[in-house]
Amino acid sequence: MSILNLKEDDRLLPQLKKPNPRLEYKIYRKWRGKFRATLIKKYHCPEEMVEEVYSEAFTITIQNIQTGKLDLPLQANLLTYCISVGKNILSNSRPKKHTPIPMDEDVLTTLLEKMGSEGEDPDFEDAEVEMLVMKIQALLEQMGQNCQDSLKGKYWYNYSHRDMMEEFNLPNENASRQRLHKCLAKMRKKLIGS
Repeated sequence: MSILNLKEDDRLLPQLKKPNPRLEYKIYRKWRGKFRATLIKKYHCPEEMVEEVYSEAFTITIQNIQTGKLDLPLQANLLTYCISVGKNILSNSRPKKHTPIPMDEDVLTTLLEKMGSEGEDPDFEDAEVEMLVMKIQALLEQMGQNCQDSLKGKYWYNYSHRDMMEEFNLPNENASRQRLHKCLAKMRKKLIGS
């Protein structure tokens, strides 16, 4: 996040407090490409949904500015805020029961999620996958309590980084991300070595 963008947005925000269709349309067109690229690439939003999500996220962002929910001083630029709203719309539009991502994207996190789904023994059809799950389970039990908590919290109980920060008394959400990343890296390394 550049300071220049925040300064621009600090000047823009007061102008958006009152309805201004011309300015809103200009901003709508300016943000569209970055919003679209971010949602498709980072959040795997289906292309056919992007426009609908963007339109709703942009409207909510403008409404939050006009109702005073979003005000100075800004913690992030307005586009980042709009993308965050879009991410929430997208996550709320998906089924609540977590469906695993395709095996070719990230096998470890997919299997961790599937292992924790609804507390029941998952039915793995492939014997090779079943063996990998047994290895992951054994590795998980060998890891320290912090890693077990982070991995289970994220992939079994669907905790957000904020939830984990609060649950595990971490100083901030970034500490939760770092811990999770280190634990996943440690598990991947052990899996490759086994």
